[in-house]
Amino acid sequence: MSTSYFRHGTIILAIILAPAVVLFGRLSAVAQEGRAASSPAVWVADPCVKVDPQGKLLVLSPLDGYKEKNAVWDAAAKAVNLRAARNEYVSFQVMVEGGPEGLENLTVTPSGLASSDSMIAAANFATYREFYTEVKEPSFSPGKSVGAGWFPDALIPTTIKGYETCAVAAGATQGLWVDIYVPKEAKGGEYTGKVRVEAEGREAVEIEIRLTVYDFALPAENHLRWRIGYNENLARKNEVPFDRRTSKVGQEFLDLELKFYRLCRAHRVTPTTHYTSPLPDATGKGGDLAIDWASYDKRFGRYLDGSAFDDGVAVNIFSLPVNPQSYDGWPSSTRYFARIDPASFRKALELTVKHWDEMGWDLKNTFVYVADEPREDRYSVIKDHCRIIEETDPRIHRTIAFYTVFGENGPNVIAEFRSSVNHWEIAGDYMLRKALDSVKARGDWVGIYQGSEPFEGGEALDGDGLSLVTWPWIAWMYTLDTLFIYNSTEWNTDDIWTQSRNHGWVTSSQGVLFYPGLKVGVKEALPSMRLKQMRMGMQDYEYMWLLAQAGKANVADAIVRRIIEGALEESGAKGYGDKFYGAGRWERDPAKWYEARREMAEGIVAAKAQKTDQGR
Repeated sequence: MSTSYFRHGTIILAIILAPAVVLFGRLSAVAQEGRAASSPAVWVADPCVKVDPQGKLLVLSPLDGYKEKNAVWDAAAKAVNLRAARNEYVSFQVMVEGGPEGLENLTVTPSGLASSDSMIAAANFATYREFYTEVKEPSFSPGKSVGAGWFPDALIPTTIKGYETCAVAAGATQGLWVDIYVPKEAKGGEYTGKVRVEAEGREAVEIEIRLTVYDFALPAENHLRWRIGYNENLARKNEVPFDRRTSKVGQEFLDLELKFYRLCRAHRVTPTTHYTSPLPDATGKGGDLAIDWASYDKRFGRYLDGSAFDDGVAVNIFSLPVNPQSYDGWPSSTRYFARIDPASFRKALELTVKHWDEMGWDLKNTFVYVADEPREDRYSVIKDHCRIIEETDPRIHRTIAFYTVFGENGPNVIAEFRSSVNHWEIAGDYMLRKALDSVKARGDWVGIYQGSEPFEGGEALDGDGLSLVTWPWIAWMYTLDTLFIYNSTEWNTDDIWTQSRNHGWVTSSQGVLFYPGLKVGVKEALPSMRLKQMRMGMQDYEYMWLLAQAGKANVADAIVRRIIEGALEESGAKGYGDKFYGAGRWERDPAKWYEARREMAEGIVAAKAQKTDQGR
């Protein structure tokens, strides 16, 4: 944590039930002058805008008058205005300015919201301190950086001992992230409450919260599969023992991983082990290969049957332990010719299919990661492995990620692998979506992984706050089945919290969606603002899906097209890859995205009312 911007003090977020706002002191977008007893200057940012520790908006297009009025904030009314369905999260950022003298013992503490006949209890609120990381050189890949500077991203729960409190330095601005979960049993209607902001020796500020809850719920299931990788860093950077062999994994790691999966579920993404594939307890080779599934089931069974999650829904995409791409491959490899073992590969697949069916797990949601951006000299071996998978059980997805080779050569790649692959993952900046229509029509999964603007939003730390929100919208627009970010724990520096350059090329925190909690005294993964922005996009996708279920897919399509003019091969770029990085063709004002979301919600409500009327 940079001592340039804040010190330990106190942060508590308070939302107090009340129908009207009481203001102590004044609200201001600029640091206040005057006596020490004056109230702190407070304003609110929406979750799609990053604000640096000096109060500067980190955006790619100007947002005039933002601190007075934006997608969630109206300074004149002294109110935060939010809308949500049941089973949805909404968020906002309380921005507190230190003023000329700084602030000590800043407090912000939630208690709940109330409507005329219902409540949303304080247990449904979560508050986080935003941590700022310096970007010294703008990211080149992915491109379209906001620029060098200090970026908020890591989110420290204010429930962690020693982080309930902090101070704001003179002249600095500190962001506090607030999540509100609307329970699926909540009643529709208008809810109100307050945020009370206090600092030692200062008058308090109270801001009204107005939350409209729509009378429908987002489904527990995700109708878009967004998988994110994770590796040994999850354990090692939290000083938790780890072993790829499932029989050697200890309880401490199992507990850490459970928290990680549950955190991912709360953000509508699914972690997969495609790069660091676990090794089940196996003996023998070829036809004599045998697997004792006990330790494997102990680690992964609860995710495959849904018992790990409050909603009881199993993961909707899962990387099988039979993995020829991960490390040197098990029990065969498509990367190293000396490790090729077709007989063991076939037997392991047969045992896996048998076990999945015995356990009642859904094999249609699984995949074998056959190859990652393969060279042409590996094509024959890759096809052989795909053939064995299909012969063993066609329910299993045969997954290959294609990079630069796809681009303008996409039709030839499809012709090459058409009889081998049924899950096509293409780098977003080399995607030819229309070329995949024929395999999509036969039921293949089609998806994208990370690229850059103008093809899709980038995932680096120094992108804008809408970058990752764009992905599910692009998925809807181009009827994609999967999204894929190669890693979420790419903690390749001594301290990813303070050292953002985590690759050999110029990029900042690429592949970082979580932060190691050991930095703040807990052995777990902590969320990022980028992760929460991904959740926004995933929740939006469910709005689109609900509209389509109501027979209004054309309405969803029109709204999406209004926000995103074009992406992927319709990005307007004259070629593929980093030589053609530039500005994406989508709306940059978060208020326009919020308006689109409101239109979709009202369309769902209207369709529900029409159905009710027809049933009378």
